[in-house]
Amino acid sequence: MNAMPAAGGPGQDAPDVTALIAADLELLAGLHDREPSREWLEAARACPIQAQLGLVLESVDGRTALVAFDSALAALPPEPGQQEIDELAAEYANIYLRFLYRASPCESVWTDEEGLEQQAPMFSVKAWYRRHNLVSRDWAKRPDDHLVVELRFLGFLFAQADRREDLAEAARFLDEHLLRWAGLFARRVAGETPLPYFAAVAQLTHAYLEELRGHLETAANLPRQAPEAPAPAKPTEPPLTCADEVRPYVPGAAPSW
Repeated sequence: MNAMPAAGGPGQDAPDVTALIAADLELLAGLHDREPSREWLEAARACPIQAQLGLVLESVDGRTALVAFDSALAALPPEPGQQEIDELAAEYANIYLRFLYRASPCESVWTDEEGLEQQAPMFSVKAWYRRHNLVSRDWAKRPDDHLVVELRFLGFLFAQADRREDLAEAARFLDEHLLRWAGLFARRVAGETPLPYFAAVAQLTHAYLEELRGHLETAANLPRQAPEAPAPAKPTEPPLTCADEVRPYVPGAAPSW
């Protein structure tokens, strides 16, 4: 792992690099955790996002996402007023709370055959946490397969990593969970939101995870395990006629999107 590019330079040993990655993942989780405040925007604008990351992003997608993130910040007024702050808060709610763009931040919706929340993928993730003697503190407001929770769990794996077996565990979690759907989420958000900031956050997160997985493959010799592709959407059913029986709505029995 000491061949992995990091902001601290090539002389770092593996524990230092993995600690930097753990901090990066916490930073990314924080970007999805809440709407940006005026104070955070001012601080972020003073320091380019790459300077805040321990892992140096070198891929085309990574560099593009870095530029997009810094450009989104630069496009805001030098001193964002209440209107800009309110617009960012409203768009955060549109994406992460109201699901206005059908871009759920939860894995089950993307990988469950029926597109439902809190299905088998969530219980699979929960089993990962339990295996590491962890439980999500956010369970009352966020499912266990929420993007923020999964990013923080991956950060935990890197914070604890000091053997190749630990890195293999992180690689498996990426292959089996985050990388199955983070790109779908990023593309949907980027294609729908009118605010460049949230598009950049989603794209940066996906680009970082992809590049991180690439380093695990090359530097730690951990080949990618091909994940199952998300199930295709079912064909649209024909419209009801007066001869069809209309069944009452049962929560959880059909997609809620």
